[in-house]
Amino acid sequence: MRSERLPNWEERLAATIESARRRRFAWGVHDCGLFVADVCLALTGRDPIADLRGRYRTPASAWRALVREGGPLAFGRRFGEPIPPAMARRGDAVLIGAGARWPAFGVCVGAFCAGPDSDGLLAAPMRFAFAAWAVGGR
Repeated sequence: MRSERLPNWEERLAATIESARRRRFAWGVHDCGLFVADVCLALTGRDPIADLRGRYRTPASAWRALVREGGPLAFGRRFGEPIPPAMARRGDAVLIGAGARWPAFGVCVGAFCAGPDSDGLLAAPMRFAFAAWAVGGR
């Protein structure tokens, strides 16, 4: 299901990122998938993982949810249409993997992507993104 971005998506993206800066990472509450879903909801009015909210609380149960979808790359399709990471624009979903135990979802914010960590949001250069999805189409 594709949704277009709302007219005020830029302000909504900024507000969602600002809110996430003050939140601590917690599986099933504020994790990488939920952060990207929150951005999708803010930008399009559609929650791509509404069916998973509140259904997991541990890394193992989160991973099982990803595996049921066919893995992180297949799960990412919930956020939008696949695009090359170099084509990602602000608000698009990305998957990064450098230095992580497993891939993590984030959101493109220009030359960097942002995603939750233990103390709020972590920024990584977009060059670490190896997959991306257009949130709200093109």
